[in-house]
Amino acid sequence: MTGPSSPWGAFPGEYREIFPNLTWYRFDYASFLQEFRTGTYDVAIIGMCLNERLKFRDRPERPSIICYQPSVYCDLEKHPKNLPLKDNFGSILSAIRERAVGEPIVPPEGSAYSEYNNRFWTYRPYPEREMIWREENVVFCNGWVLPQYLIREGFLEAA
Repeated sequence: MTGPSSPWGAFPGEYREIFPNLTWYRFDYASFLQEFRTGTYDVAIIGMCLNERLKFRDRPERPSIICYQPSVYCDLEKHPKNLPLKDNFGSILSAIRERAVGEPIVPPEGSAYSEYNNRFWTYRPYPEREMIWREENVVFCNGWVLPQYLIREGFLEAA
C-alpha cells in the first residue's frame, strides 16, 4: 500500500516491480489512513508531498513503513533546495557517467549540487540526518532513495 505522494505521481516504478500488488492512494488521505490504521498489509510506503505541515498521529506497530517524508513524524529543519546553474553542469553529468555511485560528484562545499554527495547521489533535504534511518518499524528516507538501495542496505525485504 502506498500513501500520500506528490501531485506529479513521483513514485519509483521499481516498487511496482518488487511488490506488484501495491495499492496507490495518491491524494485519498481518508482511505489511506483507514487502511494504514488497520496494519493488515506487508509494507506501507509514505511518499513525499508538498505539504510540509502534514503530520500523522497514527503509527501502526507491526507492518514495515517506508517514509519518504520524515516530517510527518519528526520535527526537522529542512534545507532549502537551491540549485542555480553556477556549476559546470557538463562536468557533473560526466562525473555521474564515469564515477562509481557514492563518490563525490562535485566539490564538497560551496557547490549548488554538494547535497548530492552521498552514497546514493540523492538530494538530502535534512542535512543533519543520515540518508536512511530506522525508528522501530519505520524506515525514514532523507531523499528519494530507490528500493534497490533499501534492499541492499537491509532496510527492506523483497518477497
